[in-house]
Amino acid sequence: MSIHKSPIMMAMLVLFITLVGATVYRIITALETHPGLVVEDAYSSGKRYAETLNHKKQLARLGWTLNLTIPKVVTHNIKQTYMANSAQNGKTLANALVTAYFYRPLEKAHDFSINMAFHQEINQYQAQVTLPLKGRWDVVVEVVKGEFLQRTSRKLFAQ
Repeated sequence: MSIHKSPIMMAMLVLFITLVGATVYRIITALETHPGLVVEDAYSSGKRYAETLNHKKQLARLGWTLNLTIPKVVTHNIKQTYMANSAQNGKTLANALVTAYFYRPLEKAHDFSINMAFHQEINQYQAQVTLPLKGRWDVVVEVVKGEFLQRTSRKLFAQ
């Protein structure tokens, strides 16, 4: 009996090809978007994180908020607008140095930062950003005015 005449053999062949194709697709996707989970010094990193959380709680008690607005669909190689608003009890902080840092978890060569400009008409800080690669990005926005420091972060996935 020929392989072409056996429905069971044909079904097994189709299943095998489907599994191999799905595995190849997952390998390619993993290589393009690998986020990485290794931290060089976990103890120091954890300590800094605890300090950051305490500082954030103090700012919240004083009525400070920092909102980061990102595009609904983050796309690489297209200029998109990122906005931030730092306010205390509804009053926006103006004339501060606001910087957006964009990090790739494993590819530090592609990390970059950009200053955000204050736009009076929308009462927010704004920056036009083009992400050079697709995959995972970590965004940290930092507001500095004198001794005042405020940060927020977000994880993105650029398509």
